[in-house]
Amino acid sequence: GWTDYIVIPDHPSLNNLSQITLEAWVYPSGFDLGQWNQDEGLIIKGDSSDFWAFNAYGIWISRNSDFSQVRFGMQFGLTGNSSGWHPPNQWYYIAGTYDGANLKIYVNGVFEGLYSGLSPIISNSRNLFMNHHTWSYETQSSQRMRGIIDEIRISNIARSAQEISNYY
Repeated sequence: GWTDYIVIPDHPSLNNLSQITLEAWVYPSGFDLGQWNQDEGLIIKGDSSDFWAFNAYGIWISRNSDFSQVRFGMQFGLTGNSSGWHPPNQWYYIAGTYDGANLKIYVNGVFEGLYSGLSPIISNSRNLFMNHHTWSYETQSSQRMRGIIDEIRISNIARSAQEISNYY
Protein backbone atom coordinates (compact mmCIF):
# COMPACT_ATOMS: atom_id res chain seq x y z
CA GLY A 1 0.00 0.00 0.00
CA TRP A 2 1.02 3.60 -0.42
CA THR A 3 1.30 4.08 3.34
CA ASP A 4 3.74 1.19 3.70
CA TYR A 5 7.49 1.38 3.81
CA ILE A 6 10.37 -0.87 4.82
CA VAL A 7 13.20 -0.07 7.23
CA ILE A 8 16.36 -2.18 7.17
CA PRO A 9 18.67 -1.50 10.11
CA ASP A 10 22.19 -0.35 9.32
CA HIS A 11 24.53 -3.25 8.56
CA PRO A 12 28.22 -3.36 7.53
CA SER A 13 27.27 -4.91 4.16
CA LEU A 14 25.41 -1.67 3.29
CA ASN A 15 28.45 0.56 3.93
CA ASN A 16 31.96 1.17 2.60
CA LEU A 17 30.87 0.50 -0.97
CA SER A 18 33.13 1.74 -3.74
CA GLN A 19 30.74 0.33 -6.38
CA ILE A 20 27.02 -0.30 -6.32
CA THR A 21 23.99 -1.30 -8.36
CA LEU A 22 20.48 -0.45 -7.16
CA GLU A 23 17.60 -2.09 -9.02
CA ALA A 24 13.82 -2.29 -8.67
CA TRP A 25 10.60 -2.76 -10.58
CA VAL A 26 8.35 0.26 -9.96
CA TYR A 27 4.70 0.98 -10.78
CA PRO A 28 4.04 4.64 -9.87
CA SER A 29 0.36 5.55 -9.55
CA GLY A 30 0.51 8.71 -7.45
CA PHE A 31 2.32 10.66 -4.77
CA ASP A 32 1.51 11.45 -1.18
CA LEU A 33 2.05 15.17 -1.53
CA GLY A 34 3.89 16.51 1.46
CA GLN A 35 6.75 18.82 2.18
CA TRP A 36 8.89 17.19 -0.53
CA ASN A 37 6.22 16.90 -3.16
CA GLN A 38 8.24 16.14 -6.28
CA ASP A 39 10.90 13.58 -5.28
CA GLU A 40 10.18 10.40 -3.34
CA GLY A 41 12.73 7.88 -2.12
CA LEU A 42 12.46 4.36 -3.50
CA ILE A 43 15.67 3.03 -1.93
CA ILE A 44 17.54 5.48 0.31
CA LYS A 45 20.42 5.05 2.78
CA GLY A 46 21.15 8.25 4.64
CA ASP A 47 19.26 11.38 5.63
CA SER A 48 19.50 15.00 4.50
CA SER A 49 22.76 15.66 6.37
CA ASP A 50 24.32 12.63 4.63
CA PHE A 51 23.10 13.77 1.20
CA TRP A 52 24.59 17.23 1.62
CA ALA A 53 27.87 15.63 2.75
CA PHE A 54 27.81 13.25 -0.27
CA ASN A 55 27.65 10.33 2.15
CA ALA A 56 24.36 8.74 1.11
CA TYR A 57 23.02 6.64 -1.71
CA GLY A 58 19.68 5.85 -3.24
CA ILE A 59 17.31 5.92 -6.16
CA TRP A 60 14.16 7.99 -6.28
CA ILE A 61 11.26 8.95 -8.47
CA SER A 62 10.31 12.52 -9.45
CA ARG A 63 7.09 13.81 -10.92
CA ASN A 64 6.29 16.84 -13.00
CA SER A 65 3.71 19.33 -11.71
CA ASP A 66 0.58 17.46 -12.82
CA PHE A 67 1.87 13.85 -12.46
CA SER A 68 1.58 13.17 -16.16
CA GLN A 69 5.25 12.17 -16.32
CA VAL A 70 7.84 10.66 -13.98
CA ARG A 71 11.59 10.27 -14.09
CA PHE A 72 14.10 8.42 -11.96
CA GLY A 73 17.23 9.61 -10.22
CA MET A 74 20.18 8.23 -8.30
CA GLN A 75 22.75 9.52 -5.87
CA PHE A 76 26.04 7.93 -4.92
CA GLY A 77 28.23 10.87 -4.02
CA LEU A 78 26.99 12.66 -7.15
CA THR A 79 23.43 13.02 -8.37
CA GLY A 80 21.84 12.28 -11.73
CA ASN A 81 18.43 11.95 -13.31
CA SER A 82 17.16 9.89 -16.20
CA SER A 83 17.14 11.88 -19.42
CA GLY A 84 13.53 11.05 -20.25
CA TRP A 85 10.17 11.55 -18.63
CA HIS A 86 7.80 8.56 -18.60
CA PRO A 87 4.02 8.20 -18.13
CA PRO A 88 2.82 6.85 -14.76
CA ASN A 89 0.56 3.83 -14.21
CA GLN A 90 2.83 1.31 -15.86
CA TRP A 91 5.75 -0.88 -14.79
CA TYR A 92 9.36 0.29 -15.04
CA TYR A 93 12.58 -1.56 -14.37
CA ILE A 94 15.00 1.01 -13.02
CA ALA A 95 18.67 0.48 -12.31
CA GLY A 96 21.43 2.78 -11.19
CA THR A 97 25.09 1.85 -11.13
CA TYR A 98 28.25 3.47 -9.84
CA ASP A 99 31.59 1.96 -10.90
CA GLY A 100 33.98 4.17 -8.94
CA ALA A 101 33.93 6.98 -11.48
CA ASN A 102 30.60 7.04 -13.35
CA LEU A 103 27.00 7.00 -12.21
CA LYS A 104 24.66 5.50 -14.82
CA ILE A 105 20.87 5.31 -14.89
CA TYR A 106 18.84 2.78 -16.89
CA VAL A 107 15.07 2.62 -17.44
CA ASN A 108 13.64 -0.60 -18.88
CA GLY A 109 17.13 -1.77 -19.76
CA VAL A 110 17.90 1.38 -21.75
CA PHE A 111 20.75 3.70 -20.74
CA GLU A 112 19.33 7.13 -19.84
CA GLY A 113 22.03 9.08 -18.04
CA LEU A 114 25.75 9.34 -17.28
CA TYR A 115 27.28 11.49 -14.57
CA SER A 116 30.98 11.57 -13.72
CA GLY A 117 32.76 13.02 -10.76
CA LEU A 118 33.66 12.02 -7.24
CA SER A 119 34.99 8.63 -6.20
CA PRO A 120 33.30 8.27 -2.83
CA ILE A 121 33.13 5.31 -0.52
CA ILE A 122 29.77 5.71 1.15
CA SER A 123 29.56 4.93 4.84
CA ASN A 124 26.90 6.15 7.25
CA SER A 125 25.16 4.59 10.23
CA ARG A 126 21.63 5.31 8.98
CA ASN A 127 18.97 2.75 8.25
CA LEU A 128 18.11 1.82 4.68
CA PHE A 129 14.56 2.81 3.68
CA MET A 130 12.36 1.61 0.87
CA ASN A 131 9.47 3.87 -0.21
CA HIS A 132 10.24 6.49 2.40
CA HIS A 133 11.57 9.99 1.93
CA THR A 134 14.44 10.46 4.37
CA TRP A 135 15.07 14.20 4.11
CA SER A 136 13.58 14.39 7.58
CA TYR A 137 14.90 10.93 8.43
CA GLU A 138 12.56 8.67 10.38
CA THR A 139 10.08 11.30 11.54
CA GLN A 140 7.85 11.52 8.47
CA SER A 141 4.82 9.25 8.19
CA SER A 142 3.89 10.48 4.73
CA GLN A 143 5.74 11.48 1.58
CA ARG A 144 5.71 8.15 -0.20
CA MET A 145 5.10 7.12 -3.76
CA ARG A 146 1.73 5.53 -4.36
CA GLY A 147 2.11 2.38 -6.38
CA ILE A 148 4.16 -0.78 -6.19
CA ILE A 149 7.87 -1.45 -5.72
CA ASP A 150 9.00 -5.01 -6.39
CA GLU A 151 12.18 -7.08 -6.73
CA ILE A 152 14.55 -4.63 -5.09
CA ARG A 153 18.19 -5.60 -5.38
CA ILE A 154 21.31 -3.92 -4.00
CA SER A 155 24.68 -5.19 -5.23
CA ASN A 156 28.21 -4.21 -4.25
CA ILE A 157 29.31 -4.24 -7.89
CA ALA A 158 28.47 -2.03 -10.84
CA ARG A 159 26.53 -4.25 -13.23
CA SER A 160 27.28 -3.84 -16.93
CA ALA A 161 24.84 -2.45 -19.49
CA GLN A 162 24.47 -5.99 -20.85
CA GLU A 163 23.60 -7.38 -17.41
CA ILE A 164 21.05 -4.60 -16.86
CA SER A 165 19.49 -5.33 -20.26
CA ASN A 166 19.42 -9.07 -19.50
CA TYR A 167 17.70 -8.53 -16.15
CA TYR A 168 15.10 -6.35 -17.82
